[in-house]
Amino acid sequence: METFAELGYIGLFITAFLAATILPLSSEVVLSLLLLNGLSPIALVSVATLGNALGSLTNYGLGYWASLSVIKKWLKMSEKDFIRAERRFKKYGLISLFRLGAGRG
Repeated sequence: METFAELGYIGLFITAFLAATILPLSSEVVLSLLLLNGLSPIALVSVATLGNALGSLTNYGLGYWASLSVIKKWLKMSEKDFIRAERRFKKYGLISLFRLGAGRG
């Protein structure tokens, strides 16, 4: 994470973008390091928000345009897991996605 912090705002954007995807990165660490180095809090939050939003839109685009077989292979999901996730989403709607994000760790 120090490498990203050395890149300043660009490093924060990269980590926020990647953290919003399926990669297990923590942009908060870079954000904290940059805050401690005296960079503008408003600029840092703006850059992190932009990176996170664009990363989320990338995931949305991949999910929207990729075929189900590609998604299953990419996520390494069995047919059983996929059906279970689909049922959960149909039952609970968007709230089921909040659980997904919280359950990464």
